[in-house]
Amino acid sequence: MRRASNKIPGLKSNGSWITKPNKIKSEVMRFFRERFSDGYRVRPNLLCENTKEFKQEEKELLTMPFLMAEIKDAVNDCGDDKAPDPDGFNVKFIKKFWYLFDKDFKDIMDEFFDCGKISVGGGHSFITLVSKIKDPVELNNYSAINLIGIISKVVSKVLANRLKKVIGSMISEVQSAFIKDN
Repeated sequence: MRRASNKIPGLKSNGSWITKPNKIKSEVMRFFRERFSDGYRVRPNLLCENTKEFKQEEKELLTMPFLMAEIKDAVNDCGDDKAPDPDGFNVKFIKKFWYLFDKDFKDIMDEFFDCGKISVGGGHSFITLVSKIKDPVELNNYSAINLIGIISKVVSKVLANRLKKVIGSMISEVQSAFIKDN
């Protein structure tokens, strides 16, 4: 039933109705590629005088190799009830059997630290279309949602957790928007 409700039976594009699956896929790709493409060839330079700089110990915290404890904390920060990864396992499963995965996660994080890359397949994500209205007929009636896997989530969370520890030294005393619990 869910598959049927998630199916896109047809789309209106440039005034005509498209029903063939391969044509729908092509139209979706064209539409979102155009929508999310960067039209700027040259980016402006940002010159900021008198900006604050991280202290040496803060720089070292941000750039040190990943510790097993912070990797495990990042995994535990992920919600249990999220959708499963492409391999079919959700975060709850990873947490329950962490003792089987801890070394693999450490190896992945070490590879990311050393090379700045996540192994093929580990960093993949899926884009799904979520209807904004009851009966969508055009691609403007959909929102594209990026579903990332647990490896990308853990990398992001570890980096964000590190940044949380030092970001306070970069924020002005008069700027309260970034202060937690304010």
